[in-house]
Amino acid sequence: MEEDYVLQGFDKPFTGEQLVQMYQDLVVQNLKESFEEVRKDFENEDGTINYSFLVQKLREEIIDREMGNEYLEALAPVQEVLGNNGSNTALPLYHPMIAYKMEALLILYLVIILLSKR
Repeated sequence: MEEDYVLQGFDKPFTGEQLVQMYQDLVVQNLKESFEEVRKDFENEDGTINYSFLVQKLREEIIDREMGNEYLEALAPVQEVLGNNGSNTALPLYHPMIAYKMEALLILYLVIILLSKR
């Protein structure tokens, strides 16, 4: 990569090292922009977690992956189970029975979204 490269639309040539750095900068910028878009979906205006959106996306992933009704039931809104306001799920997302699966689903969802925006 010692030679200079001429790119159409630029006045000066670039070294291989400069091209690699430019590419890495573009990838980082793209990921930052994608992350901000996803973050807006998962946050309320006051910066707190939008649990309704989070649970909706987890339920969609469970259905898409045909994981079974026990996971859907665990994410049922509390109002259906206890007559509450629906801000919580039947089992809290941190409950040991579902925490690992919910975390894995969320990470998978975020990776898919971020990589699809590249």
